[in-house]
Amino acid sequence: MEEGHYGEYSGNARHSRKMEMVHDRELIYDAKGQLHRADKKYKAGDKGAKQEMIHDRELIYDTKTQLHHADKDYKHDK
Repeated sequence: MEEGHYGEYSGNARHSRKMEMVHDRELIYDAKGQLHRADKKYKAGDKGAKQEMIHDRELIYDTKTQLHHADKDYKHDK
């Protein structure tokens, strides 16, 4: 994500950043659920679920990094 790019612009930069952070938190929540389900499948013997788990961990890490940068920009905007 490019610095200063927060999805659709609502006309209020601060509001757009806040909504982007809410969306990022939802993505993290969903990815953690997917990771939990993939872990259950892996433990049940589905070896293909390991790749899903790796992908979900990467998604969580990337989204947390993106959220950190957006939060930092949001706090500097006060």
